[in-house]
Amino acid sequence: MTNTPEGGNNIVKSLRVVFRWAMQEHVGLADRNPAEKIPYLRGKEGGFHSWTPEEVEQFEKRHPLGTKARLALALLLCTGARRSDLVRLGRQMVRDGWIT
Repeated sequence: MTNTPEGGNNIVKSLRVVFRWAMQEHVGLADRNPAEKIPYLRGKEGGFHSWTPEEVEQFEKRHPLGTKARLALALLLCTGARRSDLVRLGRQMVRDGWIT
């Protein structure tokens, strides 16, 4: 899981919860939690770059109103939707002028 350290860390977190549950007295399926001793993997430092207001302005100058790129920027900045949810947005989600 070194290529996706957060994926590996999520597995460890899940195992810790499962073993914590299994160790409860009324459950009695485990007597120790081996996942507690597994260290988390270190992820990449820094994460993704967030655009500065100057970079957004530069993008807006390059892509005038009415272009798909400008529409995508407006949706990303103004809806609060995740990128993965944004690709599914459509007319079917608009009710009384609002995205539902």
